[in-house]
Amino acid sequence: MPVLENPKHERFAQALAAGKTAVDAYEAAGYRRNRGHAATLRKNPKLLKRVDEILETRGQIQGRGALAAIERVRLTKTAVMDMLMADRELARKNGQSSAAIRATELIGIELGMFVTRTDNKHSGEKRLSQLPPEERRAYMTDLLARAREAIDRPRTIEAEAPEVEEGE
Repeated sequence: MPVLENPKHERFAQALAAGKTAVDAYEAAGYRRNRGHAATLRKNPKLLKRVDEILETRGQIQGRGALAAIERVRLTKTAVMDMLMADRELARKNGQSSAAIRATELIGIELGMFVTRTDNKHSGEKRLSQLPPEERRAYMTDLLARAREAIDRPRTIEAEAPEVEEGE
């Protein structure tokens, strides 16, 4: 595919191929910074094809997708684990205990030694937004009734002054 006719589009494609984000590439192309317009232009099929062509000529891609990227850099679980072990040892050698601990933690997570907890709620509980509309309406009606009941309930003050008898 030849150079794009619109020079700003060509600069945008060049900047994307250089690894810039869409909004940074949009600004580098000469447009006023705008995330929405950058995202829209980023989806242009001709532009995407041009970016691929630029990358291919640089010998940086062999196809699309994560699999091609992994093959390109030959990253495997074993390689990542080896890197983590090396980083851990280097951190320990340099007295960087927090980095060493983090590397150890990542290794442990990969080996299944730790449980990652994301929520302290009971597994049976559903969030209000996850309930079907009928259940949500019933739950909210019940909650509102309990709130009204609590508001209407006579209030007693626990720390009242003792009653004073006449004649004292």
